Amino acid sequence: MSLSEAEAQRQVRSWGFSHVYTWSDRPNTYYSPHTHGGVTTHLILSGEFTVAFPSSKKGVRLEEEVKKETFGPGARIDVGAGQLHEVWIGEEGSGDTISTRGIMPAFI
Repeated sequence: MSLSEAEAQRQVRSWGFSHVYTWSDRPNTYYSPHTHGGVTTHLILSGEFTVAFPSSKKGVRLEEEVKKETFGPGARIDVGAGQLHEVWIGEEGSGDTISTRGIMPAFI
């Protein structure tokens, strides 16, 4: 997928999102388990984006319970409001256009 930043933002807006911005992460960035107050979507423009949805039970975290999925350019990843998730960015870093409905992350 080879969209410009403006094209990617237009595409995400066409999905019904109004708060749209583009974000880049350094290689091997990790975001610990967190939630968002509203629905979020990620349109991956470059690199790899791996996400897992761990158990929301505090103090319970067995690696085999957590399924990780890795996405590359062109992929759309939606995360529901209040859905606990964690993210790993690949070795090349990642660029994606992110859109939110609601407030930003609450880390637990």
